[in-house]
Amino acid sequence: VLMVDGVPVDGTLRVLGIEQIIRSANEFLHIDPLIVQQHHKALFVLEREYAVVTNAAPFTFIGSDDATSCVILFLRSPSTLKSCVVHFDGSEGQLGGNECSLLKIIQAFDDMEHKSDLDVFMVGGFPHKTNGFELVEDILSILGSHPTRFNLRLACLASLNTSASNIPITQGALLDFREGKISPVSSFEARGPELILRSLHPNMTCIYHHSDNILKIEPHQYESWDARVCLQLLALPDSQLVELTSTTPQVEKPEMAGRVRKLLRFFLENPDPEKYFASIALPMYYVMESDGSWKRWKGT
Repeated sequence: VLMVDGVPVDGTLRVLGIEQIIRSANEFLHIDPLIVQQHHKALFVLEREYAVVTNAAPFTFIGSDDATSCVILFLRSPSTLKSCVVHFDGSEGQLGGNECSLLKIIQAFDDMEHKSDLDVFMVGGFPHKTNGFELVEDILSILGSHPTRFNLRLACLASLNTSASNIPITQGALLDFREGKISPVSSFEARGPELILRSLHPNMTCIYHHSDNILKIEPHQYESWDARVCLQLLALPDSQLVELTSTTPQVEKPEMAGRVRKLLRFFLENPDPEKYFASIALPMYYVMESDGSWKRWKGT
């Protein structure tokens, strides 16, 4: 059941017209956006990743970035502080069918946490013909039809996160899960280890295991791009490269082109997934150090 100020509401886009939701989105957007660096000790999730954390985590912040038509969702139990962050892009299976990723994530909270309600924070959902509204609506519908009471604390989505020049006002968010305070992010500079390897996963993936407080990267398949296509794309100027590889090229950040180029070079160097994964030791484990850096851990 979706709630706003203790009152049940429809799990539809109509919630974006509720006065309290409009007010909380405006207040959120008036917070000075953060540049998240290593010293913040934050856990970052990429597109198609999620993480569940507890009060035993060696960090206080969880978040994500680069959500244009995507949606960043946070769930938080005020009673136990168990929280999660997930970055939805609308890929198959995330919000429908027997393997619905969102329902699995909700199940990470135990019966006591469900009975005492969960807080919800959402950012993103830039309206786009291939995503945006539909993605937001699907998430709201699942939360609204679930027996757990979800307190919608922030829905900075779609029109509430769109400027007069028709671009997203913010694409990232950082939650202090111990205090329940959320801030917009202008840049996530400390994103953690093995970003290219993590970005290749085709399905929604749990990147952090709270029972051991480790970041875990497991073997998976990826679909490599044809070498000729990679070379043709690499020869293009940044603007054309982004135009051909993004669903929302007009609102992408400048650093997007550099990330795409790194991925294309990876495909050129590693065209065969089986050979690549056979050449490296997986799974990989990382633990966060006291300074916010990630250290490779060999396991026990």
